[in-house]
Amino acid sequence: MIHQPAAVLAIAAVAAAGIAVRADRTGGVAIEENLATSSVIGSGAAVYNLKVVSDASPDVSDMKSFIDSTTSRWTSTAEKVWALFYWSHILKRQTTPMVLHGFDVTDPIRNFMDYGLTMCSTISGINQSLYEALGLLHHTILRKQEP
Repeated sequence: MIHQPAAVLAIAAVAAAGIAVRADRTGGVAIEENLATSSVIGSGAAVYNLKVVSDASPDVSDMKSFIDSTTSRWTSTAEKVWALFYWSHILKRQTTPMVLHGFDVTDPIRNFMDYGLTMCSTISGINQSLYEALGLLHHTILRKQEP
């Protein structure tokens, strides 16, 4: 038998039960629901879909989780938009965007988790989809150029 710290066993048990686990900055683990770990670990259950999130960065497992974890501490729409803009800036690099099947990857979650490579046009589309997820509408303003 391999001896592992109790926190590792708790994470494995919680993950097997499909309950989210949060790690704090001190290295401790806070489990969102109580669970008797002995029955899950002792049964030899496999661990699938492990989801460990931190308060140091947003949860990018899906769009709803990303929006919630990024904007939950803010009350005004302006603050929420700023938080989304901040994290879309942090989670990407300004370079040639990833092209998959002939198209730029503009899915926010796939881009943030897998690639993180965008140009102005790509991140504009990503930001637009994030703001629309907040329930905001966008407007395109075209400026007439002088002859």
